[in-house]
Amino acid sequence: MTIVVQSAAAPPGYTWLKQAVADLIHRSDLDGKIPDFIRFAELTINRRLNLFPKEVEVPLTMTQSSRYVPLPTDYGSPVALWLTTNNPREELVMTVAEQLPVDDAVSAKPRFWAIDGARIAFGNPADAAYTLAFRYVQEVFLSDLAPTNAVFERARDLYLYGAAAHSALFTRDDPQLPVWKAEFNRILGEVAAELSRSKGMANLRTDIVEILPSSYGYNHRQGYYRALKLLTTSATWCRLIRPAPIRKAAVMTICL
Repeated sequence: MTIVVQSAAAPPGYTWLKQAVADLIHRSDLDGKIPDFIRFAELTINRRLNLFPKEVEVPLTMTQSSRYVPLPTDYGSPVALWLTTNNPREELVMTVAEQLPVDDAVSAKPRFWAIDGARIAFGNPADAAYTLAFRYVQEVFLSDLAPTNAVFERARDLYLYGAAAHSALFTRDDPQLPVWKAEFNRILGEVAAELSRSKGMANLRTDIVEILPSSYGYNHRQGYYRALKLLTTSATWCRLIRPAPIRKAAVMTICL
């Protein structure tokens, strides 16, 4: 008898979701589009559950002799950075990585900073373990840097069926679309009800059809934030999404 020992699988996250979508839709030619399908599904989920980007502030600490600090895993976009070692705190000067005045030979107190990949970069290595306060907009979308979130942990199949439905919209000929849409809406309703019970968040919107135009340029992170801000008021998104009156007959229709 042969005994097969399987290694422990990594916890399901963004990488797992991309592969699960590929397995479900059976279209190897769409692998490069799957991140877009997931992102469109997330836009719907975040709107229907009222999960919008928000600013947060967290403490960070520099390592002596290093000029880098890792970004928080839920980082979306920067707002400001302060040196808090002394009181009152001092706001540091933000620039872009290409224009950051770098001198690796001289350790010093931080003055300039920039976002460099998944790190905050400073012009000089730190000459002490300085404390910082970093204010940023949280990333509400899944990514390689933020592979999971609270809603994804509750309902991975919600993201799976939402992304699959968007793939069917993209191909325009998949008979599975009604099935995937129905599953998406069913699971979304369950998640919204659970959130409402546990946190008092009765935020599921089931009386409208919301269709995001494809011209927002969703391949750029800031494009998502601009789109979400534009959708803040009903008057705005009604003009952007559907000029005609929105009818109650659209109850529980997927926001695609």
